[in-house]
Amino acid sequence: MMKQRRSGTERHLTRKELLSAAREEQAPTGHLSRCAECLESVSLLRSFQMAGRTPLPEPPKAWIDRAAKISESSWRSRILAQVKGVITFDSWLQPFPVGVRGQASSIERRVCCEAGPYLVDLRAEKHSDGWRMVAQLSGENAETARLIDGSQIIPADRDAIFQWSATRPPSTLSIEIGDKSILFPKLSWKRPRKT
Repeated sequence: MMKQRRSGTERHLTRKELLSAAREEQAPTGHLSRCAECLESVSLLRSFQMAGRTPLPEPPKAWIDRAAKISESSWRSRILAQVKGVITFDSWLQPFPVGVRGQASSIERRVCCEAGPYLVDLRAEKHSDGWRMVAQLSGENAETARLIDGSQIIPADRDAIFQWSATRPPSTLSIEIGDKSILFPKLSWKRPRKT
């Protein structure tokens, strides 16, 4: 049971009285002609009254399926499926062997990354016309993955190996496997100075 509301010394209409007034098609009289709050409630009840009307029909199945696909392809659902990788090895952060000069090893780099159940081994070589990269992915369904380097999309071969060239080395890489996305940490290609 709804309590009666009061405005100053005059009481507001109860829920039952508001519903009764909404069903009538007469001009407001008495309290309704003086109380803006009750008049607004009656107006809303008239606009959205469902009593005595047929229920809303079920939407077509195609609309429901289409609405479900919108949420599947949203950026929020893609973020939920992302796995951030952690660099476990970087050849440029290793000390040089005795007698080896820094110049020889600065044209090659190997980076290993672990992301959940997946392991990625990236090798990069600098050539006069750009960089050549080879990456291998290990883990479930690795051979179905796609590697993304900027605007390039490189599909894996049957051994889950990716091969590609670029004028610049990649700073951000990601690998897509089904509904998952592995994100590499950002790579810097300025070799740290050895002290």
